[in-house]
Amino acid sequence: PLLAVGATRIFAPWTTLPYPTRTQLELASDNMIVQEGGSVQLRANVSGVIPTHARLALRTGTGKSRLHELPITNDACEYTIESVFRGFEYRILAGDAKSPWRTVQVIPSPRIAKAEVSLDFPDYTNRPDETVEALTLTVPEDTNISWHLTLDRGVSKAYFNPAGAKPIPLDISPDGLTVTMRRVAAESRGYNFSWV
Repeated sequence: PLLAVGATRIFAPWTTLPYPTRTQLELASDNMIVQEGGSVQLRANVSGVIPTHARLALRTGTGKSRLHELPITNDACEYTIESVFRGFEYRILAGDAKSPWRTVQVIPSPRIAKAEVSLDFPDYTNRPDETVEALTLTVPEDTNISWHLTLDRGVSKAYFNPAGAKPIPLDISPDGLTVTMRRVAAESRGYNFSWV
């Protein structure tokens, strides 16, 4: 097999045939795209001549790769990164086999670029309506609150999540960059937003 691959590479240099190895590696996943802060599991199945350990090479940008030693159990090795905040490349080496470099691309979550919260106070307060940029609010009961949030990237779904209650869908602009909602303040409650 070694001679056949060598001859093919000499007489047909445009082909890309890997040299046969005594150890074979099969990565469980190809290039990946993950959410910022999400976890990644890198796994490879090992066959042929199976060593006791494999090595994982990780590199970010053009920097030098860092090596991590992984035990091989049940003909496989794996490495889990609990929280990923920037993209990287990786490959696994075991015995005389090297996997090709694979990439993990990290997609940051949409962030609020601008917040406008309109407050329409009830008549009994004798306060004029106002617009604030704060998301933490202290308002009297029965105040009409309108959120107008501009995001730095488009979303397909958006939710208002009041503490201890079911999520409420937000209205999304056609380009996905603006989300809006209107509520009446009825009680004191924490909240957050989530989107896809």
